[in-house]
Amino acid sequence: MGEAVYSDRALTLIWFSADWHIKHNGILKHMPLRATVFGDVDIMSAHFVAECNRVVKPNDELRIIGDWIWGTKWYGHYRAKLNVRKIHVIGGNHDSRSLHKHVSSYKEIDYAKIDGVRFHLLHYPMLSWRGREKPKSIHLYGHSHTRSEDFLNLHFPGRRAMDVGIDNAFKLLGEWRPFSLDEILMILKIDRCPTCNKIDPRHDKTCPNFIVNYKDDSESTH
Repeated sequence: MGEAVYSDRALTLIWFSADWHIKHNGILKHMPLRATVFGDVDIMSAHFVAECNRVVKPNDELRIIGDWIWGTKWYGHYRAKLNVRKIHVIGGNHDSRSLHKHVSSYKEIDYAKIDGVRFHLLHYPMLSWRGREKPKSIHLYGHSHTRSEDFLNLHFPGRRAMDVGIDNAFKLLGEWRPFSLDEILMILKIDRCPTCNKIDPRHDKTCPNFIVNYKDDSESTH
């Protein structure tokens, strides 16, 4: 998908993922492709961990948007296997709040601001979200295991939203691993400014490409 670009926040790569279902035997029944590829939930879990460690470096930041590990007794075990130091988790329908003891943060929903853009992070896909009509708002989710993407992209073109689950990563990237921030931007056809490297240069008045008449009201509560 191209060379990843570092965030301006302490030269850290930001990664997003969802729906690993570590140690969840039932996922092989619900997702036949996983059963075909891995055949065993322990092999699947080990592969996801290895692929994450391959691309996500210790000083990077990983945001998992729900349904990460099945069973509270496995939380500490699998957290310890990942090399990345900062993991922020959005709760899914198979997560317990006790997960917060093992990660940097645990929330049901988050509005993360990265490079001047507001990311609406929720496990479940939404057709409308806070600031949806604004160019500085992006919705990332999981839950649907890529099943809804073709329909949503067809009927809501340019929607600035996508499934960052590991099944969609395999569909789009050919690998069972997290998406980097810049891979997401390329998939959503959102460019960085070639001058200041911001995701949306219109928010930065110090950039020569700043659009003078652009009204920034993406922080509105409407």
